[in-house]
Formats: sequence, C-alpha cells, structure tokens
Amino acid sequence: VARIDEMLASKMEVYNDFSARLALVDSTNNKDVYFTMQVLVDCKKKKRRVIVDSDTHLGRFYVFCRWGATGTNGDINMDGPFDVGTAVRQFKATFHSKTGNVWSNNNTHRCDKDSEARVGVGKYEFMPPIIPKQHSKWYYYLTFDPLGKPDGWYEYDRDNACQAEVLYADFEHSNRAARFSTRLVHSRSSGFTYSVNLENMTQRNTSSGTIRPIERTTNGLPPSMAPNV
Repeated sequence: VARIDEMLASKMEVYNDFSARLALVDSTNNKDVYFTMQVLVDCKKKKRRVIVDSDTHLGRFYVFCRWGATGTNGDINMDGPFDVGTAVRQFKATFHSKTGNVWSNNNTHRCDKDSEARVGVGKYEFMPPIIPKQHSKWYYYLTFDPLGKPDGWYEYDRDNACQAEVLYADFEHSNRAARFSTRLVHSRSSGFTYSVNLENMTQRNTSSGTIRPIERTTNGLPPSMAPNV
C-alpha cells in the first residue's frame, strides 16, 4: 500500500480477515504466479483497532491487490474508497473469478493434492496464511566457485530464506503435492531467479542452469555434512 500512498498505508488495517493469498503453479508451462488481495479500512488513528457499526457506511474501505511472478514485488492496485458493502462484494467477486470458489471467512479452501482438479486448470488456489519459522535456516552448497570461495554450505540471505520458508510451508500444507514441489525464489541482492525443488532439495539458477544442493535446518546451525555432489 505504501507504494501507492505512504500516509494512508500507516493508517490501514485488514477488515474482518478479508485477506487472501492465491497461487497458480503450472510447472509444465513454467508458470508460478501469485495474487494477493485484502479489504483494508482507514482507521484514521493508527492505534484504533475496533470498527464500530457506524463506520461501515463511511467511504473508508479499499480493495488492495498485488500480483506477479512468485518471488517478485509484482504489480499493485488499490480501488476505493468504498463503503464496506461495496468493498466486500468486490473482494468476493475477485476471489471467485480467480479461484472459481465462493469466499468464506473460515478459510476452508484448503490446497492439497486434489484441489487443482476441484478448482480447474488455470485457476488460482487459496494458500493459507504463513508465518515463517524464525529458527529455520536455508543453505546452498557451493562448489567450484568462479570467484574462488571455498567449497561449503552458505546461508541464504534473510529475504531469500523467508521466500523459501513460505514455499516450503505451502508444499507441506498441500500434503507435498507435486505441483508445489518446484517453485521460484527471486534473489533481490543478486538479481538471479532460482527454481527450487523442495522434494529433491536442489536449486537451479534459471539463467546459468547451475544446480546446487540446498538444505533447511531448524537447529540454528548449518548442515553438518557435505552432500553427495
């Protein structure tokens, strides 16, 4: 939201859990994109958390959307201000057009091994809210580095690790559905995009084609052993 209106963003709150994170993953067509949307309300005062009935008729509600290739900032759009009914109707209509499902606030639109067949080819799937685990770390194994770095495990930077952790959680949440096994991580620091295989635990640089082993640890330490490379 700050990319549109920084002052307004400082006063925004998500209204009544109207927030959805969607993904469309089709590895056969090299497609991995996301679509997120929220109903936001201008709370006027940053510390105010409660929306009273009289507020819902005011033009203080917005529908915010962000979309693009997984791992990128993507494009953004914010419609409004609306009254609450108009904002919620637009949110629900957009959710239905993207997923083929009717929105329900209990977030029962679980993605799993069969959900792609239920929503249909070319439709987005609802992804659960994910809070990356703070104690998990991601590493890649470097060999034959052209810049002369020693062979060994190197930790992902924070942004890349957060991306990888969310994609890993999505993979686990889907009961390790095959279509969620290979996802894209975009490194803002290097400018490279990596195809990360969460089943085989490898990453492939989509520009150079270089494939390296990766590991996820939860003890705060790097992997103790070198992979078979």
